[in-house]
Amino acid sequence: MMRLEFFYDFTCPYAYLASTQVEAVADQAGADLCWRPMFLGGVFRALYGEAAIPSPPAVKAARTQRDLRRWALHWGIDCSYPSGHPFNSAAALRCVLAAPEQAAAISHRLYLAYWQEHRDIGDRAVLAELLAELSLDAGGLLAAADRPELRQQLQDHTQEAIERGVFGAPTFFIEHQHMVWGQDRLLFVEKMLNGWRPEGESNE
Repeated sequence: MMRLEFFYDFTCPYAYLASTQVEAVADQAGADLCWRPMFLGGVFRALYGEAAIPSPPAVKAARTQRDLRRWALHWGIDCSYPSGHPFNSAAALRCVLAAPEQAAAISHRLYLAYWQEHRDIGDRAVLAELLAELSLDAGGLLAAADRPELRQQLQDHTQEAIERGVFGAPTFFIEHQHMVWGQDRLLFVEKMLNGWRPEGESNE
């Protein structure tokens, strides 16, 4: 069975769009989908240092908003920036790591809450409500997410992503080696899962 890894963070709208499609892509190819939460802020710090990442110019920000709307319409979903964006996603990501067998369900619910319902999933009370909606032990998961080993696991996931060349979200790996970045390149993910390799492209 082919292995498809999906590196993501709840702060990225394009990773949200990808999360609505990636399971169907994996299922179509009979691939094993691995949800790999990472802290995108840590990736950016590794790339840019501790200096603040400059905000995009207004013209680019406007075009990005339009691009996001177009893709959301294309996939038939709602997606818009919450007023408090961005937020610290670390606790939410650690909740996924605390219940790996529920990674897909938790990720879908938290993405929906943030990018459609505009709920603050950086708030522990909100996280508790959302986890309880899934009939999960919200208190237990939040307590687990605060443990040093879960904090270290998220750091390890993030460091692994950096070492493998990840620079943004979403990022996909096919069979641990072929990297594809961006939800608009899911076509390449699908083709690679079905055996396609670009001519002249070596294993990465």
